Amino acid sequence: MNKHVLVTGAGSGIGLEVSKKLLADGYTPLLVGRSLEKLEAASKQLKNALYLSCDLSTPLAFEEIKEFIADVSDLNLVGLVNNAGAIEYSSFEDADFKNFDFHFKTNVMSAIYCTKASLNELKKTKGSIVNISSTLGLKPIENTSGYSVSKSAMNCLTQSLALELSHYKIRVNAVCPGIVNTPIHKETQSQLENWSDTLKDAQPLGRVGEPKDVASAVNFFISESSSWATGTLLPIDGGILLNG
Repeated sequence: MNKHVLVTGAGSGIGLEVSKKLLADGYTPLLVGRSLEKLEAASKQLKNALYLSCDLSTPLAFEEIKEFIADVSDLNLVGLVNNAGAIEYSSFEDADFKNFDFHFKTNVMSAIYCTKASLNELKKTKGSIVNISSTLGLKPIENTSGYSVSKSAMNCLTQSLALELSHYKIRVNAVCPGIVNTPIHKETQSQLENWSDTLKDAQPLGRVGEPKDVASAVNFFISESSSWATGTLLPIDGGILLNG
């Protein structure tokens, strides 16, 4: 029997790498994202995985996700990875209200819509939910107020759901990456020549992260290897939180 895992933001970066790791470990990824072109390309890399292109930041996503998974034959949804997210850098003083609205809709509400849409199926399998948060949700830095606050909310959502959904034996955990080489950092990459070399000194382990570093942690939480873990906020950050 298939073991399906729904992955959002699956067209590139961490979401695509998570999907590849899931497939290698015997799961069947279901891909969700905004860019149809990226999803089509990802599907070809993942044995023609099923995919859905939609805007996860709107309430319509709830119905679209429900319909998408309902149409999967022999559905056996054992996991959900809420990975979709975005960042726009701005100081609090300069940020307009749209900045905060954007971060909450994209980073928090998207996870709420997807979790609600998947919940009945996850109850059947006593499945696992993994939220992709950030070290900035644990320790913010300047010019990331909107993003950092939204990821702090994601951490609180993770632990709130871990409590409530424990009644159904559903586990809910979060992975909190540090600086990872993904398209979400394209603004920083465009501003800093050799950006990974510039930033590596801030990492005790001497390098920025790669999507595969995060994917391994995500798959641990999806698998039965983490059957006694819930409500965990796990930094995968090269040790950057150790810096003052």
